[in-house]
This record gives sequence, C-alpha cells and structure tokens, in this order.
Amino acid sequence: MKRWVRNVVLPVVGLLAMGVSSQAAAAKAPNAIDKAYSQVTSAPLIKPDHVTANTVTTFDIVLQPRNKSGFFKQAMAVNTPGSSQFKHYLTPSGIRESYGQSKQVTNQWQAYLKKSAT
Repeated sequence: MKRWVRNVVLPVVGLLAMGVSSQAAAAKAPNAIDKAYSQVTSAPLIKPDHVTANTVTTFDIVLQPRNKSGFFKQAMAVNTPGSSQFKHYLTPSGIRESYGQSKQVTNQWQAYLKKSAT
C-alpha cells in the first residue's frame, strides 16, 4: 500500500499543487501597461559619468498616468478591429488631457530641473 501511495497519490497531489500555483500566478499577472511601465521605471540604474559644463544631456522622465485603467482600455480599443475606437488614435495633447499629469505637476518638475541644472 505504501508503494501505491508513493507512486500514484503523491504525483497527482504534486500536479494539483502546480496547477493551483500557476492559476494564482496568472491571477496576479499585471496588464500590459503595468508591465511596460514597471520595465521602464525599474531598469537598472546606470552610474553617471562626469560631464563638462558645455555638454548637453537629454533624458526622459516618465510620470504615472492619472487614469491607468482608462488608458489601458483606450489603448486596447484603438487596436481592436470591430471597436468603435479602432484606429482613432489620440494625439500627444489628447493623451495629456485624458491621462497625463496636470500642468501643475509638470510645471513643478520643470522648475525643479531648471533649479538643479545650475
């Protein structure tokens, strides 16, 4: 009887446990926007090199969208054939109006960066 339990029951229990854990992992899977945002914002940091005073450097600052779920739904709708929004893409200003941070937030960033540039 012990051999039967070891050879049949234990593998079945193991397979069931793997199935439950994969379902739990799938339930916690982030949507596409969350995944892309976390990849952009959690990239390994690069140590900066010293630059001379006349060097021009550019970089991007990515701010969290105001309505992340609405932004995701809009992105899916414009790419889904049959949707009334199919290929009705937003302009950069339309994205800012609907999902971007307020002018106040971006103005604060601009002021901070100008102050820190000198």
